[in-house]
Amino acid sequence: MEEVKPKLDGYIYHIVEPAYFKSFEGKAEYFPARFEEEGFIHNCFEDQFEYVFTTHFNHVKEVLILKIDPVKIHARIIVEGDQHPKGFPHIYGPINVDAIVKIETRQLL
Repeated sequence: MEEVKPKLDGYIYHIVEPAYFKSFEGKAEYFPARFEEEGFIHNCFEDQFEYVFTTHFNHVKEVLILKIDPVKIHARIIVEGDQHPKGFPHIYGPINVDAIVKIETRQLL
């Protein structure tokens, strides 16, 4: 496991369905639906989008891509997992919304 240090060069991304993310409007922190069950938040690097879309979002028409500055995240971030050679960045706590630097809507179907 490689912990992401504040000097990480680049952004990480969280992909979420728009209706779910909208329920956090006006809140300081965001948690995905399965956070309590899994204990961390799944994220990816930009070059992993297609893998994530086809593996986890192949049933939805539209997603939001949250571009996150890892330096601003208050929780611990660890790059781990063997589903992809690069591993995936996992956030072990909430995403504080001030770490989200951009939100992009992407049509998938």
